[in-house]
Amino acid sequence: MERMININDTNFQRNELIEGTVLPMKLGDWLRIIGDGASMHGDNGPASITKSWVCGESASIGRRAQLTRAVHLALALSKATLHISSACVRTFGFDSVSVYEEEGILNDIGNVNGTIGPKFTIEIDTEEPATSSREGGCVSVSEDEDEDTKLSAIIRLGAILHELFSGLALFPVEQEANAKELAHLLPDKDTCYHHRTRRKRRLLSQEGQTPLRELGLPTSLCELVSNMLYAAENGEESPPDRYTSLAEVVTDLGLMSSQPRRYLFDNYSNENEIGNAIERLSFQDGKLYGHEAHLSELGSVFGRTVKQPGCGGKRREVVLVSGYSGSGKSSVVQQSIKTCLNENGSYLIHGKFDERMQQAQPLSAVVSAFDSYCAALLEGKRSGLEEVRSSIRDAIGGDSKVLTGLIPKLSQVIGESPAAKNVDVRGQEAQNRLNFIFCKFVRAITSHSRPVVLFLDDLHWADDDSLELIYMLTEDEHSNFLLVGCFRDNEVGEGHPLKSQIQRMEETGVIVTSIKIGNMRKDNVNEMICDSLGLLPRQTKPLSEIVHSKTHGNALFVKQFLTSLFEAGFLRYSPSVRRWTWDIDNIRSKRVTDGVAELMMDKMLRLKSNVQYALMVAACLGSQSEQSILKLLSKDTDPSNDDFIASLDEVVSEGFMFKVGSSTYSFSHDSIQLAAYSLIPDKEAMHLKIGRQLLDCSSQGELESIIFVVAAQLDRGSMLITDPDEKIKLAKLNLKAGEKAIEQSVFSSASLYLREGVKMLSIEDWHGEHYELCLQIHSACVESLGVNGNWDEMRIYLSKIFTYAKCFEDKISGYYSLVKSLGAQNKRADVIDLTVEILSQLGESFPEDPSTSEVLGLDFLLTNERLEGTTMEGILIADEMKNEKTILSMKFLNLLSLYLYIGRHPLLPFTIFRMVRLSLTHGNCKESSLAFASFALMILYMSNDVERAYRFGNLAIDLVGRSNAKDCVARVHLTVFGLISPWKDYAPVCVEGLNIGYEEGMEAGDVIFAMMNAHVYCSLSLTYGQQLDEFIEKALFYAQQMKRYKQTTVLPSTLVYLQFALNLVSYSEDPTVLTGELMDQEVVLKDALENDYHNTVHLIYCLRLWMAYLFGKDELAATMIDQCKSTNSAFSGARTTITVNETFYCGLASTTLFMKTRKKKFESLAYSSIKKMKKFAEDNSWNFSHKVKLLDAEIFVLKQDIDMAKKTYNEAIELAGKHRFIHEQALACERAGTFHSMLGNHITADEYFRRSHELYLKWGAKCKADDVRKKFLTE
Repeated sequence: MERMININDTNFQRNELIEGTVLPMKLGDWLRIIGDGASMHGDNGPASITKSWVCGESASIGRRAQLTRAVHLALALSKATLHISSACVRTFGFDSVSVYEEEGILNDIGNVNGTIGPKFTIEIDTEEPATSSREGGCVSVSEDEDEDTKLSAIIRLGAILHELFSGLALFPVEQEANAKELAHLLPDKDTCYHHRTRRKRRLLSQEGQTPLRELGLPTSLCELVSNMLYAAENGEESPPDRYTSLAEVVTDLGLMSSQPRRYLFDNYSNENEIGNAIERLSFQDGKLYGHEAHLSELGSVFGRTVKQPGCGGKRREVVLVSGYSGSGKSSVVQQSIKTCLNENGSYLIHGKFDERMQQAQPLSAVVSAFDSYCAALLEGKRSGLEEVRSSIRDAIGGDSKVLTGLIPKLSQVIGESPAAKNVDVRGQEAQNRLNFIFCKFVRAITSHSRPVVLFLDDLHWADDDSLELIYMLTEDEHSNFLLVGCFRDNEVGEGHPLKSQIQRMEETGVIVTSIKIGNMRKDNVNEMICDSLGLLPRQTKPLSEIVHSKTHGNALFVKQFLTSLFEAGFLRYSPSVRRWTWDIDNIRSKRVTDGVAELMMDKMLRLKSNVQYALMVAACLGSQSEQSILKLLSKDTDPSNDDFIASLDEVVSEGFMFKVGSSTYSFSHDSIQLAAYSLIPDKEAMHLKIGRQLLDCSSQGELESIIFVVAAQLDRGSMLITDPDEKIKLAKLNLKAGEKAIEQSVFSSASLYLREGVKMLSIEDWHGEHYELCLQIHSACVESLGVNGNWDEMRIYLSKIFTYAKCFEDKISGYYSLVKSLGAQNKRADVIDLTVEILSQLGESFPEDPSTSEVLGLDFLLTNERLEGTTMEGILIADEMKNEKTILSMKFLNLLSLYLYIGRHPLLPFTIFRMVRLSLTHGNCKESSLAFASFALMILYMSNDVERAYRFGNLAIDLVGRSNAKDCVARVHLTVFGLISPWKDYAPVCVEGLNIGYEEGMEAGDVIFAMMNAHVYCSLSLTYGQQLDEFIEKALFYAQQMKRYKQTTVLPSTLVYLQFALNLVSYSEDPTVLTGELMDQEVVLKDALENDYHNTVHLIYCLRLWMAYLFGKDELAATMIDQCKSTNSAFSGARTTITVNETFYCGLASTTLFMKTRKKKFESLAYSSIKKMKKFAEDNSWNFSHKVKLLDAEIFVLKQDIDMAKKTYNEAIELAGKHRFIHEQALACERAGTFHSMLGNHITADEYFRRSHELYLKWGAKCKADDVRKKFLTE
């Protein structure tokens, strides 16, 4: 076989006589070929592979490849040595070792990850049976060999490797000798490792011995050979990393061959790199240690959420990463997200909560995250600005100002927005509105093509408002959005707000993926140190074990501890030996601080005083500092602040902070901020100084934009303020900050500032020139505390208002907050009593006994008399109400009517009539639309005048439109479209009006009435025959919203409608029992009875009556008729959609029951039902005439009037189809089929049954369609 190797060419050419085989070559011949080809023996001695060839970036790739090839051979030879007994190693030499070089190509030598190939096979001729070893194999050797024999084998193999790499033989390897004797044959260690003096080098040269270092070999290789050759030495002269087994050699050579860039070649190959190593210890950027499983789990989450099309449609998932401070939580998340972004184009927005600024800046982390998103859009770092702008405008339109006050750069993204909606809401409604519109905004900026990952760090410091908004965002299943949060689990125990929100998420079906990050194991710490020092794991293991014991493997602590060792000189780079060395004894005895913060403080104290000052100021401002604020501070005349920004840049260069973009400074870790803050000797004085300077140096415009920062700084130092004028000034500033937070609907932050403002005031201020300030700040504080649910604390501030206010009008704001807080605590009786008392103070009194019909009738008559001579147009265009006292009365009457309505209180009609009369006398205000809508309902209930009620209902719709009072839309639409219009308008018109009521209510924060619109929407849609699949989808959405917003009053009955529809759509063993996926009938009934939800009880009986009649359960129908009558209260007995169904199915079932039982009770019920239905049809033929026809047909059957029955069934079928009541058209066909079947007209009956079956399927009622097929249709 002809074989030619040209090592000067990186592309080795092989011409093989036999394909797939390579003939063996003795190791000595192989070395001679290498030596000849590479000119290893030059004129001046064996200096074959020069330093420039094998080291550094400028080195020849070919030479480095050739060295790597030699290391592969060394590895193969070392593995082969493992396969024979150590005693036999002394018997082989270069001519007893045969080398087979298999196909293999060296790839990517310059890359970090190393090489592929070549592969060698080694055969060793020994006195033992022939042994062959291929790379990758391993054969056990005797464990009984003594220590001397093992060391001897290591030394002999070291000598072979020395000759392999240098071409110089140290001694004949075949020579019989034990380990100690072999050690005496070795030259000075400097020969094989390094030289210390020129004289020593000259002497070695004269002896024909050249240190491996002088041959240009990498330090790692030199040390490996030296540590093998001198493995037998003990004491101070022994190498620190000497080998004790051949397995250790194989492991190290394996690492060198597989990852040469990391373990073989020197990391520092020129003077600059060596200088940098001497000056600084660096760590490998972006590499995480021991977190492979965590990264894999996060990758799986991304794979099933933001990376897959349609991910945001139904699946709601949150990832929560927990662990101790410094464990690497944030790094794990960021690296995983970065990979996801690169693969999928998802967009990361990042926010971080701050321990010291968590409430000072409203919604700080969430707002900063989305503001950075907007900035990236504007700067072109994120594509699709126009598309996103259009989506946001479409989604939030006139509501954009709710968010632009919070997210400054959003206004630039949106551009010119539609006119703002007139929504005058405060308190809980304002907070609801903010959350709802924020969710719509997030929905607008995310899509299948632009998914967003929101990463919120340090959730354990999140304020209550932020946690509530986060919960709302995670609940929105229509966003292509994933939340990833980090928190310290040791700071989140039972009762922590974050813990409560996590439980709430899980209860509502959000998938919470929890990932716990622990500290690094010993091997992880060793790997980190290996990478940082460029040494083999075996070499760094003693150091890493000490580091791990002192830091417990905390990632941040490990890095800072190693840095402190470097700065103390215990860990250093030695240019002479070209590797990192350490003082193991001093490191072992070094005192360990309590944590990273103390370690960092020691380092910070060594900084220049101006740099320390800049660091302390930044720590006072929080985890992030805006350059605009820092520039204001640089105006300080304090000489320690000279060139403040330059000092911060030095802080950045030291690694304590980093810059985000060009204008924000951020601490590298919370522990570093804590360390910097701990340096401040008098923290209150520092905060006060910063606050005063910002206040003095800011223009009015600048102060407006940074008012939260200024107020927060001054508040932290306020206990040092003694000047009364400065206290008043700070109180005013806090009032302004609190009012701004209230405008932004962030009440937790508002109460923080307002409390601090109150602290600056005294009792004397109530009695002096600052009375108005005292009243305003106390009233605002009461409002914010009430919204936050801090009712006990709220009463403390209320007591001051009620004690020191000069008049009743000055107390009115406090009273309004008190009424709202009592309502929030479900204390309806207290609300009613208090509000009636307040109204009496405003001049509006009520009868002592409102329950008598005579008193009610007189008040109704009085209102009707006041309406005489007025027209709808005249009322609509009446002047705006001006009288302040009357406006307050309307406000409290409206508030009272809400709680009266919920409690079915007899005083309700009187409040409605009073509001109408006030509007007629003093003009219209926004509450007037509510008054006339409620009045229309009272007309319907009290006089049954549908036409007049309908006119006043339309007047209310016009009034709310004219005033553009969006906060009143939900109540007006509920009353008009849910309770009045169904008796006059086509059903789909009413359904659409209710849908608008829901949308407008949510946008206005009126959650209660928005959900009531949704509830009545479900009732109307189902009873008027909406396609069942569509109904279920919409009703499920509404039910989820009700659960999300804790609307427990309407949720149970909505679930009843849903379960009814599901029983019709899918197979059920007994569809008349409303138990299934969503509810248990008996549980809901028990719950409703215990909580006095009589409407829910009545609804269950009505729907079961409907279902019993549909499926022919006559006995159950009779029972449900009785139950419906027994639970029919005065209000539910009035005109409602469920009343129509009760009347209709009671009439149908009673007719059937009378025919079977001949009981007069059922005959009477049948005739009374048809009488009611005919009255309904007189007012609204479209919605009710087909029902009358079907009832008539049943009565004709009862009377045995065959011809009229036939005719009337057909009329019922025709009208139901014409008016698009498909479910009742199907029922009419079924009843007509039953009638003809009774007559023996089976062909005609079959036609009706088939049509009924088709119509039930078209409606979506598969269960009922199957019932018709099984009972009446033959295959």
